[in-house]
Amino acid sequence: MWKLGKTTTSCLVLASLVLSACGKEKTPNLFLDLHIKMSLWGQIEPARKAYPNLHPGEARDTYKNDLMRQYFDDEQDSNKRHVMAAIIYLGYSQKHLRARAAYCDSLGVDISPYKSYLEYNHKSEDITVDRILAQNQISRETVWERNKINLVPNAKNNLWAIGGMKDPAVICSDIKNNPAKYTYSLNFGQVTPIAAQQLKQAQASFDAADGKTP
Repeated sequence: MWKLGKTTTSCLVLASLVLSACGKEKTPNLFLDLHIKMSLWGQIEPARKAYPNLHPGEARDTYKNDLMRQYFDDEQDSNKRHVMAAIIYLGYSQKHLRARAAYCDSLGVDISPYKSYLEYNHKSEDITVDRILAQNQISRETVWERNKINLVPNAKNNLWAIGGMKDPAVICSDIKNNPAKYTYSLNFGQVTPIAAQQLKQAQASFDAADGKTP
């Protein structure tokens, strides 16, 4: 017989943990597991130890790409590879679209033309990512809730990085008036080719399942 008080609470917690391992909670746990794993790739200290002769930022990017490549090489489950690629893509997309647009909006500047350019250039990736998410019962909002913790506070610094430390409002206005200037180099396939290849493989599997020929 269960005792009341703390023991009862513990039992309820245990029961919820058991239930969370079943049914609908399975795929959200997959997302959280993969998101945490990906977040660890960006740690600066291990990167500096691995590449002591590189600038910290370059060391972090190089180290992150090493771990990303290793993950995709080692992971045998194609669905996990595809979900990871989708998470990586959304981190890229939400950084350059949602977080940047939200920050510029807070300064009174609507950068919709820039968003339209970037969305148009990544239509195929978005279609594939949305299908991966739907297949795994993961929403873009779920991913955003995790990503915004870092993306929103860093939006101003990211603007400075591309605008040469000018007034952020001036940079936002330039982005609005010259969207092509800020989107021509933002190509997910070129920036993160390892993950982009996984999205292509996912789309190929979807096409095969739909009976489409290459």
